[in-house]
Amino acid sequence: MVKAKTLPGEYYTEESVLKVEKVKIFDNFWTCVGHVSSIPNAGEYFLVDWQKTNLIVLRTVKNKILAFHNSCRHRGTRLCSTQDGSLGKTIVCKYHGWNYRLDGRLNGAPGMERDDGFDFRENGLILVPVHVWEGFIFVSLAQNPPVFSKTYAPILHRFEQWKVGGLQRVFKERYLVKANWKLIIQNFSECLHCPTAHHRLNRLIKYTSSENDLAEGPFLGGFMKIINGESVTTTGRMCALPVGNLDRNNMGKGWYYSFLNNLLINKHPDYIMYHMLFPQSAGETLVVSEWLFNPDSLLMPDFRPEEAHEIWGVTNREDWHLSEISQLGIQSDGYRPGYYTASESLLAAFDEEYLRLMNK
Repeated sequence: MVKAKTLPGEYYTEESVLKVEKVKIFDNFWTCVGHVSSIPNAGEYFLVDWQKTNLIVLRTVKNKILAFHNSCRHRGTRLCSTQDGSLGKTIVCKYHGWNYRLDGRLNGAPGMERDDGFDFRENGLILVPVHVWEGFIFVSLAQNPPVFSKTYAPILHRFEQWKVGGLQRVFKERYLVKANWKLIIQNFSECLHCPTAHHRLNRLIKYTSSENDLAEGPFLGGFMKIINGESVTTTGRMCALPVGNLDRNNMGKGWYYSFLNNLLINKHPDYIMYHMLFPQSAGETLVVSEWLFNPDSLLMPDFRPEEAHEIWGVTNREDWHLSEISQLGIQSDGYRPGYYTASESLLAAFDEEYLRLMNK
């Protein structure tokens, strides 16, 4: 059996490769941009930054989740600059006062009222396709978006016990990581580095206990056993009520899954922490991380979400640093592809699927 090697350096460093990835990978999958609990009320929104694209994701008065390009149809001015907030009942351009309803329809266009040739119906905001799965909001920038139920068939029902759609976001963090997006996924997909790099995390999980239940294709992952406690928190105790209706098989474990093209999920008995990756260049990735909890926990006097936030805050920064020094090493003229160990089988599986999608 031929042992798998890491990818050649140009896959992590060349802007031309990122351009091909957009066509071959990003346009053929949906991009996760957030969770429904982050915009619970009509008019609430958040922005999404991805390369040259900026989107407004909002909830309408009819309780629909929609996404629009953040660009006024008059002269292209960016409509929203604050990362998140509430728009009220309309989206107003601060340049000339053009305004839009929350469903994107043009509501007012100063200077165009007497122009008989101007069609309000044709000048609404540019809509972006949206799909909500298990509370996660996905968008597609492809001209012909893939059918979600077909593309994501292997994982459609895998999260049902966690009732993710009913969870509540409590924390959100943004990190600009100076590393290629694939390095971040690869770092996430193995814990061989945990004893060396994650001393606090390594006291709570048994990295040698990992079992992968998705080991090929665009969706990869499995679980590790939690030791010395009930959950992955600073104290080792559960810091919140259990999420969903977990059976005994799903307690006492930390689950990890990567989804092409940009979603990484850590599931625990009492919370879910997930990352969304937005490549800004070949060597820089915006990572947005959120922590989700059972909403009933927010009413409990012993709710301690900071215990989950703190341990992953430390671990995440350690992982981003590892990804960054990997990027630096791969950029060196001295880099040569190296062999994966048996504990890095998901990385080899990711590379295999990646190269298949890139037609390499």
